Amino acid sequence: MLTKSDLEKLANVRLEDSLFLLMAGRFSSAYYLAGYAVELALKACISKLIQPNVIPEKAFVNAIYTHKLDSLLATAGLLPQFIEDTRADSEFAAYWAITQTNGLRKAATNSGIRYLPQRCFRQFRSQIMEFSNG
Repeated sequence: MLTKSDLEKLANVRLEDSLFLLMAGRFSSAYYLAGYAVELALKACISKLIQPNVIPEKAFVNAIYTHKLDSLLATAGLLPQFIEDTRADSEFAAYWAITQTNGLRKAATNSGIRYLPQRCFRQFRSQIMEFSNG
């Protein structure tokens, strides 16, 4: 069983690995691990919603066991804020559109992924930590 703290640590490790791979020119692997980091961080956010000594609804539990980031955003209760953020930041919205086109967990075949700046990966990390702690 993974705790919120475990999920946060794993998300950070995967994101650091992703940055290392990005700097080494291993773009598709960096892309894949960044997606995994985001997934883990969203699941850390969702873990805050689970009450001790309460059996969650089956639909809620099933919603956690997905790799679809938009579904995880919704389950975590972060989708409205995410939509607001993408409307307010066109650059972030453009990067998100790339991830949706290619699938964040798929190996990137789009050569454009190599041009995503490190700032994008670092922005993911800061937003993940903000959401997780918020």
